Amino acid sequence: MKVGDIVEVRFMDHCEDSRELMPTIVWGKVSTRSRTTLVVCSWDADGDHNRKLWAIDRRTIDAIRVL
Repeated sequence: MKVGDIVEVRFMDHCEDSRELMPTIVWGKVSTRSRTTLVVCSWDADGDHNRKLWAIDRRTIDAIRVL
């Protein structure tokens, strides 16, 4: 997986008013990646002001699939 790849990421996310994490899936383009964080852009339209980014702690990722 590299920056620019389109991916499906399955990870555990926080969940308000719960004692457990919530399984989450996001689809999008890998924006940046580091040893600790993967940033996926799931929506990008008409420039930076209309973008949805997901910063995901790599320790919470269960699976990544390049689409």
